[in-house]
Amino acid sequence: MKKASVSPDSNETKESDKQSNYMSIHPRRCFCAASNEFQLLSVDFCQMEMRILAHLSEDAGLISSFYECDKNEKGDFFRQLAASWFHSDGFQAPQVDKVSDDERFVTKNICYALLYGAGSAYISQQVAGKQINLDSFRTAETSEFTSVGTLLKEDFLKRHPKIKSYLESVGKSFREQGFIESIFGRRRFLPTNARDGQAVSSIMQSSSSDIMKLAMVNLFEKISSINDTCEEEEIRIVLEIHDELILEVKKNRIEEVKTIILDCFQGSLPKFKVPLKVKMNVSDRWDTL
Repeated sequence: MKKASVSPDSNETKESDKQSNYMSIHPRRCFCAASNEFQLLSVDFCQMEMRILAHLSEDAGLISSFYECDKNEKGDFFRQLAASWFHSDGFQAPQVDKVSDDERFVTKNICYALLYGAGSAYISQQVAGKQINLDSFRTAETSEFTSVGTLLKEDFLKRHPKIKSYLESVGKSFREQGFIESIFGRRRFLPTNARDGQAVSSIMQSSSSDIMKLAMVNLFEKISSINDTCEEEEIRIVLEIHDELILEVKKNRIEEVKTIILDCFQGSLPKFKVPLKVKMNVSDRWDTL
């Protein structure tokens, strides 16, 4: 009997599975539109937690990278941020075209390590083998035993001082009060032995959840008013996973719904310090969205 290897996010059968005694199962292939008249439409917030961090920390470098990235429909935020870190002398615009894949990878890992409270040891493990020139990160005070993760993390925070001060303020507030607050003031109490990183992570994920719920409420009101004028439902919210939403939409309504989504999602927080951005895809099956 063959064993099943479940790969929910993979669209293709892994080569290793083909060569072994395993059968790959991809659950997303099972979800398809109800009929030929409908298609699935996915809506995904782009870099949601990083945008929340930019808003809450008010870090100029982070905010600037988002605005520069969003000027181009195919802009890559982490490549833009890496350019401001590795390829900018402070006098000229960051040189995005000079950013290597390794530099982008390191930048992305540093960002998410900060968001989710991962330590320097984790960063060192993740970036091992990446081609990064560390000489510019070392100072006279740097010990020869300082880990790569520590060097990268300290240098990144030195270049983004408001992120550092924000992270420190979250830890201080949590230790004093025992709870964190989302962007809308929703409180979450954490264990007294929770780390500062857990407090930061809770704020980002709670705030992300709040923004998604607000956008979904606005969207539901709009599509309900459309469905009320139809003989049968033509737009349905099917599934929500973290910062992604799946809808089932009648084909002749796709472009209309896309416009409504942009209004409900990207315009849900008009006073946000960075634009909220979504990407949308249309397909007959979930695994090809």
